[in-house]
Amino acid sequence: MTKNWPEVRKLWLGSALGLVLALAWLPLTASAANIVVGVAKNAVGTLLVTHADGVEERLRGKGALNLYEGDLLSTGANSRALIELSDGTRLGLDYLTRARILSRWEKGKDDIRILRLEIGALWVKTRANSKPLEVETPVASAAPGEAEFVM
Repeated sequence: MTKNWPEVRKLWLGSALGLVLALAWLPLTASAANIVVGVAKNAVGTLLVTHADGVEERLRGKGALNLYEGDLLSTGANSRALIELSDGTRLGLDYLTRARILSRWEKGKDDIRILRLEIGALWVKTRANSKPLEVETPVASAAPGEAEFVM
């Protein structure tokens, strides 16, 4: 068997180049999925943020903890937290509260931010130029305009 070394070399170089390009593309696609949707600005006690990939971060006192799509926000028995979404909407999480940040896309409209309240109480203050927002609870859903409300 005679091997055609120039052809083997071309095949090997083409495969190696393809692998390098694929590995270089991975960080770009991963970072595009991790768009910051808000910031945890303050916690009295501890705010526990569980990211979609399972990584946990905690905020105690003032700070700037980035929040991403799918994050689960939790406060304990002695904790409260203040969150600001990218559009300026402010959220307050009361004691023993657990909520998830989600969003939905509809054709021809802005993304709709969804706060899925699992347990506890939530204070929300929107502004005139805020993006659409929905708050879901185990028993009801709300889609406020410019408003301040507690659920």
